[in-house]
Formats: sequence, structure tokens, C-alpha cells
Amino acid sequence: MAKPGIHISFHGSVPKYKQVMDAIIQAIEKKQLRLGDRLPSINQMCLENDVHRDTVMIALNQLKERGIVSSHQGKGYYVSSVDIQIEEKIFVLLDELNEGSSKIYKSFIRSIGPDVTADLFFHDHNLLKIRSLMAGKLGKYTHYVISSGIYEYVAHLIGKEYQPKLIVLGKHKGLPKSISCVYQDFEGDMYEMMKIVRKSLKKYCRLVYIHHDNKEPEGRIDGFLRYCHEENADYLILEKPEDLRIRQFEAYFAPDDRELVEIIRQVQQNKLQPGRDVGLVSFGESILNEILAGGITTISIDYSEIGQRMGELACNGKKGLFRIRSRIVQRNSL
Repeated sequence: MAKPGIHISFHGSVPKYKQVMDAIIQAIEKKQLRLGDRLPSINQMCLENDVHRDTVMIALNQLKERGIVSSHQGKGYYVSSVDIQIEEKIFVLLDELNEGSSKIYKSFIRSIGPDVTADLFFHDHNLLKIRSLMAGKLGKYTHYVISSGIYEYVAHLIGKEYQPKLIVLGKHKGLPKSISCVYQDFEGDMYEMMKIVRKSLKKYCRLVYIHHDNKEPEGRIDGFLRYCHEENADYLILEKPEDLRIRQFEAYFAPDDRELVEIIRQVQQNKLQPGRDVGLVSFGESILNEILAGGITTISIDYSEIGQRMGELACNGKKGLFRIRSRIVQRNSL
């Protein structure tokens, strides 16, 4: 039978859903709720505490993911464990260790707070390692964060039971609706960023995109081509970076620092001036971009925002799709 109502005195800046969770946990600690007891109904908790239904649902779902309560269709929620010390633990599997993944993870750790544990792994694009890591970790964590590039390789391992616990980074197309995603629209972002600096790009006779390798974000070149076709701009997709030859009155899009350094070397060698004789756009923001060649124009994303969104999905009860938009910083090079 259901126990008497759970009464909450909301206070401070702690999210309300968290205070609902704490009240239920305290009731278990004080043995007001015992193993197998049915919790007060959602409607009862809402009415007695003047709280929105969604807030109570978020709290119950969080407790459910931690194994403290369980739900039975048409019957309500029950205490399934009195081990309230069950740890909230998150599995994070990223592509490789680099500046971007480091910033994402640091922001993610700040977002989830000190009471949640996160284990970080890198698969380094090794298929056997990916499958081994996922198969060995399922059922041991409250949430799982993976990149969209590996989802197709592990989808068969992840049944419907684990889909609500999964957070995918990258693209969201083709994912089941129960899976949350933090994604970028590289095609849309590239097109929109080029439109922002359209006036500057019009100065150049040709736009050259240096295609680096198979790690190129999907859709970015499509956004470049979309802009060029719409603006009737002459363009070149340079498939072999080693064939790069800088020419006056062309603008170059360099996805990698190696190409950026080579462009600057050739610009200096030919005594050209960035922003006047040639244009230059780099991907990724850094302190060096502010200094090199009088300032390099950059298209970048905020890695900290990615980590923050990951944390919100994992710990704040949020679900759904979150788009991270690129930004452009225009400097003298354009």
C-alpha cells in the first residue's frame, strides 16, 4: 500500500527535481519508506507540494536510473532498493585524446558536480576496442556517452533497456527517439558562417577548400559548396594538400594547423598580405590565431558548451536533441 505523502520545503538554488529526489531518499533513510513500498502517486506529490508534474517525473526517472525505485504500469512507483548509496556513474567513450576532447571532458566534469563519477575511455578508431569496451561496461553505469561515429557498431549491443541512458555526440539522424544527442549541423553552420562574412569573401576571385582527410566533419564541404553555388562563386576543393600553391586574390579554408602553417609560409615567401592579397580562414580557435599573420579568421565551436550539455542530459533529467552552433571570429586575414 502507498505510504503517507512526501512533504518538501523547497529552498535555495538547488533544482526542485533534486529536492524531490532528496526527500524520497530521506524517507527511505528514516524507514518511512521500506523495500517494496509504493510511493505516493505523482498527482499526490504535485498537489501536496505545489510542484509541476514534470519536476516529479524527472526526479522519479533519476531515481529509477539509479535503481532506487521501479515503475509498474498502471500501479505506480515502488522502492526497489534501500541501498541509497548506489553511485551515479557515467561511462564516457570518446574518439581520441586531443585539445577538443580534453575541453569537452573538463567542462563535463564541472557540469556533473562532485557527487557523480565519470570514467573516460578512448577508442582511437579501433573497432575491436569499441565493441570490447561497450560489451564489458553495459549494466555498470547510470549513463553512457559515445560519439555518433561508433553508434552503428554497437547498436546491436544496446537494447531498448539502455537506450534512455545513452547520450550520443555528433549527428542525430537515424537514432531512436529514446536516445538523447548533442550534435552539430556542420553543413548549416559552414553555410551560415560564410554568409556572415559574404562581403569579405566577395573580394576574392576563387575560394579554395583544403580537404584534409577522412576525419573531415560530415557536411562541412556540403555547406561550402552550397554557399559557392548560391553565390555563383568560383571554387576549388583541393584533395591533395601537398599540391597547395598560394595564388593572389584567392581565399583559403584550412582545416588543419599543418595547412595553416604552410599557407602562411607561402604567403610570406611571395610577399603577399593576408586580408588584401589572399584570404585565410582556419577551423578551431586558439591564442595563436590572434597573433599569426596579424590575426587569423576562425570558424569554431565552444567545446565547453558540448561538455555542459552532456552533463545536463546525464544529471539534470533533461532529454532530447541539443544543437551546438559554430561561431566565426573575423580578423585581418579576411
